[in-house]
Amino acid sequence: MSQTFIERLRSRTPAEGSRRGCLLSEECLLALRAFNQTRADNSLAAYVEAAKRTVLDHYGIRLAFQPTADPLQQDILSTWLEYLVYKHWLSTYCKTRVETYQRQYDKAWEKLLVLDVLTPAERETRQIDGNALQMARRKTEAGLESRARDCEAALLSFETADEQHEQHEQHEQRSPSARLQLAESKMKHDRANAPISAIEDFLCQTVDYRLHGPHWEMLADTHYSELPWVLRQLPQVQRDARQRMHRVMEGQGLLRRSLRIANQKLESTVDSQAPPPPALWPKKRGRAEADKSLQAPQQLQESVKEQRQEGARKRRRVAKMSLEHQ
Repeated sequence: MSQTFIERLRSRTPAEGSRRGCLLSEECLLALRAFNQTRADNSLAAYVEAAKRTVLDHYGIRLAFQPTADPLQQDILSTWLEYLVYKHWLSTYCKTRVETYQRQYDKAWEKLLVLDVLTPAERETRQIDGNALQMARRKTEAGLESRARDCEAALLSFETADEQHEQHEQHEQRSPSARLQLAESKMKHDRANAPISAIEDFLCQTVDYRLHGPHWEMLADTHYSELPWVLRQLPQVQRDARQRMHRVMEGQGLLRRSLRIANQKLESTVDSQAPPPPALWPKKRGRAEADKSLQAPQQLQESVKEQRQEGARKRRRVAKMSLEHQ
């Protein structure tokens, strides 16, 4: 018996590059059903309705979609349509994640543009080098902290100077200057850190987009690119489904014919074992033989009844074995 398209996919090994075949293995088929039902409130009826409304109608598919409670027992056409639903919903889910991250990024970028802290190159490319930003922060902080330390040291020397009049006059003259330099250094430090802080806030707000966005975008493109392939194989799966149904019907026809022949043989056997009618009995018989002949029809009826019951039991066993074989 030739394998169906889905069976050929399942029989391939991962070494042959059959990722689709692995997805259609029994374990992955159960996982596929679990994912699909989470998209439709975990109800089989709701799942079928949602699949028809959002996927099958979208592609103009009017085929019978009849998934069963156990996906391993359903027909191959429903299995393939379920795989199509899985690919469509998964690509849509990944695309939605990418769009969510993109909206977050665009909103944070607009806020950053208003602050006017970006270079022309950063505005053009819409990209910020986080490493260069950290280096600039460290360089700015190092320079400004050095100047602040010098100013604080000058103030400290004035406060600990001797109480001589001359030094006191110098202290009065130089202390305001040092304090002014310290205030200016702190102001420059805050101004220099303002754009860096704004950019760091932007990087924190867009961390999901930068870290996870490319991955989800790749998944969305991968699943979406496989949808045309799934749709192209649909006619082949339909042919396989029709052939399998034809084989099942042929098997059922052979079973019915074999049962009819068995019944005919049984009836012929019963008829051959029936005693001759009373008109053909011998004319000269004893009393005991005549009484025994009178009891024969009743015994025959019971024997025929038992044989028919046994024949019915045999037919049921044959039918059950045939269905299990299919």
